[in-house]
Amino acid sequence: MNDELTVGELMGLLEDEPEDAVVRVVHQRHWPLQEVLGGVANSRDIRDENDEGDEDEPTIAEDGDETSIVYLVANGHPTKDSPYGPGGAWDAMRRGW
Repeated sequence: MNDELTVGELMGLLEDEPEDAVVRVVHQRHWPLQEVLGGVANSRDIRDENDEGDEDEPTIAEDGDETSIVYLVANGHPTKDSPYGPGGAWDAMRRGW
């Protein structure tokens, strides 16, 4: 069993949610905080600041590693809500497996 969620599994978990539902990230189980989701990024497009190569070239995974990673990018605490997230989120969490 893998502890990481794939894009396909995430899409399956979201298929019954309303399309206009707000998406937030909750983290730190023992002191839960919530953040708004600013957007997504993927490992193919992220540029490595330490890369001395061409600035216009995206960072490429190690040779032989074709795993793509999608990052949900948090963009700060909600402006009209508490920065503290619901502690019950971990008990209510659904997984793809």
